[in-house]
Amino acid sequence: MKWAFVKDAVYLSKLKERSLTRWSMHLLILGGFLLMFLLDLVTTFSLDIAKYGPMIRDDGWAKLWIRDFGFDLAGLMMFAGLMIAVVRRFVLRPKIVRTELPDATSVLFLLAVVVGGFLLEGMGIAGRIPGHESNQIYSFLGYAFSWAMPASVGQYYDQAWLLHGVMSALLIAYIPFSKLFHMIATPIAIEAEKMLPSGVRH
Repeated sequence: MKWAFVKDAVYLSKLKERSLTRWSMHLLILGGFLLMFLLDLVTTFSLDIAKYGPMIRDDGWAKLWIRDFGFDLAGLMMFAGLMIAVVRRFVLRPKIVRTELPDATSVLFLLAVVVGGFLLEGMGIAGRIPGHESNQIYSFLGYAFSWAMPASVGQYYDQAWLLHGVMSALLIAYIPFSKLFHMIATPIAIEAEKMLPSGVRH
């Protein structure tokens, strides 16, 4: 039962049979979102409750692999999926894909938050902000962005961090009212349908 749920709702096996491109896009976005959510829970617990040293120290293994590499990997997954969505909706524009304002808003809003995270990390590395001085290799995308930034961007780091935090909070609040909600609703609907008697399933 649990494996079937993972297979259908997380791995999206039925969508893979219909369209490899749509499957890749949804899997990358959903997988990246879930990974980032999990990493955020682990990081919050480690920092605020457990006070776990390797997560706090700038050179700690948990800080480097979870906070730096992990979040960059999750962001890269989401970015790749979103770029597929952008190309399909705004460049290729197949007839079966209808791009309305809510669709465009959802994709572009999420893309802005993801890219904003890379920019923020790049600003921290370029400006040598505490907490970003030993993560260049692990925060690989933030490090790539930092190459295009002067060290002086560090003076705007706090403002950029606040803006990114506000945008992230707004995105979370926006999800229930957007097309992004299907990331959460679809797994629940699949599981709920399996619990119904066969005679009442659609």
